[in-house]
Amino acid sequence: TPLLREAFRGYAEGGMYADAAAAEAEIAAQTSLGRLCEPEHMAPLFVYLASDDSRYVTGTAVQHDGGVGSIF
Repeated sequence: TPLLREAFRGYAEGGMYADAAAAEAEIAAQTSLGRLCEPEHMAPLFVYLASDDSRYVTGTAVQHDGGVGSIF
């Protein structure tokens, strides 16, 4: 997303990475799935939560982050 691309540029400008592409590649490589999340990866969860299929789901946190939360 544009916000994430802006963050990558900021990391590069802050000297954390050589450039935005390097920031994106290294961060993606650190995820369990080896890639970053795209909006279309989130949509199925939202559809599920908005559907009757989730009618018995209450008070839970759904970790839908490709494994990033287990790294950082």
